[in-house]
Amino acid sequence: MPYPPFACSQDGFLLESPLRQLLPTGVVLVAVAESTNPHYKGNPLWLKGLTDAEQQIAHNYIDKRLKEFTAGRNCCREALSRLNCRASPSILPDQRRAPRFPEGFIGSITHTDLQSAQRRDQKSTTSKNSTTVNQNHAESAKNRAGNDLITRYCAASLINKSQQAHYLSIGIDVEYRTPINPKLSAMICSEKEQALLRSLKGDSISHHEWIKIAFSAKESFYKAFYPLTHSYLDFLQADITFSPKSKMHLHTGAFEIKITEAARQSKMSPQKSSDVAQFIYNHAHRGYYFCDELFVYTAITFDQQQSLRASWSDDDAASLP
Repeated sequence: MPYPPFACSQDGFLLESPLRQLLPTGVVLVAVAESTNPHYKGNPLWLKGLTDAEQQIAHNYIDKRLKEFTAGRNCCREALSRLNCRASPSILPDQRRAPRFPEGFIGSITHTDLQSAQRRDQKSTTSKNSTTVNQNHAESAKNRAGNDLITRYCAASLINKSQQAHYLSIGIDVEYRTPINPKLSAMICSEKEQALLRSLKGDSISHHEWIKIAFSAKESFYKAFYPLTHSYLDFLQADITFSPKSKMHLHTGAFEIKITEAARQSKMSPQKSSDVAQFIYNHAHRGYYFCDELFVYTAITFDQQQSLRASWSDDDAASLP
């Protein structure tokens, strides 16, 4: 797939992002990036704009974490502004660093940087092969994109509940499309899931890239799951299936995630048997994915109307990039 255009508005936000096409109507997405192109270095949205309360939280953060935190809050406030939120609130983290949005709004933040992605994907191995694969992939993407390789990316998606009451939660995630370390695969996908992913392997997406897509999809799912449950969920406690757009278009499609029976039994209790909990734990939740030369994008909404619709249709496929 072609590399996405990297163009910014005057205030520094990206004009376009493939992630936008994975989200329903009414969801606002705001993204910001840094690039190897000197013209896009030093974007102030990564460097300043925190409220006093946010600065108190972030005063001991290392530079990388501070940039992510700052860009995420700037994206959130821009999204809130586009949703007609007149205030400019602090977006403070809870005890697990999940963002707490203003009352009446739900949302999700994602951020990634190339160096951290490469280090994580090489984790737990002494082989130089993963390092070579990741470096070659980055160089290949850079060659296709000219000098405009994105080295940091951050996005926030928000929903105004007063306008979209059927949405309970949302999760988004963006990952660099570097093949994941094979030693990490068993931590992300069960043997059954890995067998399914092997059956989807094609010339355009390798097996270990499918693992990366599954990783990102489960990250998005957890970001939607946690605000409603305040409960931790392991990767292997969520089963995932994929429906690519077509055999010729493996790079985009839908996925469905459902919490495993064992996890439902251990996490659900009489105190958690509300209608919302029943919906979260007992339904399969649909999201969408897209891969370009550099990134994997995934998004999911917990939509109470979704269970009334078919799991996958030609209309869904036609709307994907």
